[in-house]
Amino acid sequence: MSLGSSSTGYRRSTAKGVTMVKVGTRTGLPLVPCPKCGSEVLELRASDLSKIPGQIFFKCRRHENWDPGSCPFYMLADKYEKFLRSKTFGADSPMNMEETTPELAEQVGRLQNELDHLQEEVEVLRHGLAAMNGDVQALKNGLGSVDVKCSKMMNISHLGLGCQLVVVLFVVVGVVVQPVK
Repeated sequence: MSLGSSSTGYRRSTAKGVTMVKVGTRTGLPLVPCPKCGSEVLELRASDLSKIPGQIFFKCRRHENWDPGSCPFYMLADKYEKFLRSKTFGADSPMNMEETTPELAEQVGRLQNELDHLQEEVEVLRHGLAAMNGDVQALKNGLGSVDVKCSKMMNISHLGLGCQLVVVLFVVVGVVVQPVK
């Protein structure tokens, strides 16, 4: 399975002072330590080329499909949410699902909209940059032809200067030769 990028956020809770809880930004679900080994749990999106294209899943950072000795923790989003709900989190816990998920899901939705808007802006800027690169290339090509023309003019001016020197020599030699006659 091909993996997408992991994205996490943090949620502030005032239930026990200020507590930071890592949450998945796509689902808003808390990312609790792996129940198998205690390592970090990641929220990922499957690539479009995988067996489950576009689906969100959770896995232990130490989980590797190709390594049977790695941590086996892996769950699709719906099963992970059920797993979290089956755990007993107290009402004052920062991981109380009824309190955390709707608020975070709304925040994730706003952030996703902002991300979509920024991606559109990046695409517009990318097209503008491509157009400017074309203009720069045209200017470079134009400057190249100007350089060739300048080079030809310099050659011609050198030739002209050479002709003037020859004429001056003929005049001087002619002046010098005439009195001798």
